[in-house]
Amino acid sequence: NIAKLEGRLGGLNAIAGRDDDVFADGYIYDGEHDALKASYGDKVYVSGAYGKLTDLDYSKKFAAAEIGTNVDGFVNGKAGYLKSSLRGNDKDFFDGKGSVGIWYVGANFKLNDDLAFDAMYLRSNRDAFIDSAGKNVESKKDGYVFGLGYKGAEAAEPGTWGLAANYYHQGRGTYLAHTIDGYTDFATGFKGWSFGGDITVAKNMVLSSTYYETKALKDESGENKAKVWWNEFNVTF
Repeated sequence: NIAKLEGRLGGLNAIAGRDDDVFADGYIYDGEHDALKASYGDKVYVSGAYGKLTDLDYSKKFAAAEIGTNVDGFVNGKAGYLKSSLRGNDKDFFDGKGSVGIWYVGANFKLNDDLAFDAMYLRSNRDAFIDSAGKNVESKKDGYVFGLGYKGAEAAEPGTWGLAANYYHQGRGTYLAHTIDGYTDFATGFKGWSFGGDITVAKNMVLSSTYYETKALKDESGENKAKVWWNEFNVTF
């Protein structure tokens, strides 16, 4: 599913073809796309992408840009924007609108050598949708995610391990294909939390397990919720 060309064009790092990537740390989109991407800089960088989000049937074309820092210090930050145009009948879900655009800003704080805290705020230009029953529903334009991570498994170092916890609160317009393995396909957006860990059981063999509990952002009945326990065993060569 991945077929791309990657190289240097002057001071730019460029990628062309089908790739698998995340936007806004995956809180907007995590999946495959056919695109042209370019980035410039290291400690302070700018990046951009243009193409098609192939994991989404309703996405026609997309464009994205981000600026951020990548320094060895207490804090790193980023800010960006992604806009996707929508196909004909699929516009109906987004209240008949032709596109969805999402701004975001995030920061990661290195509290010590083992502990890190991150936060991201997102804002969409869409807050009205049509559900599968043809009913008009409203959601928030805003979203935010908070995360706390302790250590982390290193594939090359058996016995290393880590823990992570996250809280999510996102209006339906702030994500297209969310990175989490928990359930997010609620018409009004979702809120919830996750907790999990990973451990390297042998060289290049990492076992991970995460529990997700999510529910609809606007749900007076309290019945629209989901629980997912996701387990993985990854072997790399």
